[in-house]
Amino acid sequence: MPIEIPKRSRADLIESIQDYIHEHLDVELGVIAAEGILDYVLAEIGPAAYNKGVRDAQSRMNTIVGDLDLDLREQEMGYSLRRRAEGRA
Repeated sequence: MPIEIPKRSRADLIESIQDYIHEHLDVELGVIAAEGILDYVLAEIGPAAYNKGVRDAQSRMNTIVGDLDLDLREQEMGYSLRRRAEGRA
């Protein structure tokens, strides 16, 4: 599934690429070249970052769901267990 960026965000990213290249490489990069770099990054690097985010979200959700048992479960036979612990059963 290709990563799609909204038009306004895409324009901001292209400008950011141009600024970065100018600042770090002292090269004036045109819009078409910056757009090519953005497309490359989205196609080649984007899926790896996206998949990492999905794995992180899955891990977090698994932790939350696993904790539901501890958070929601009620003690059964609480009265009887307390009496046994006190030695009065």
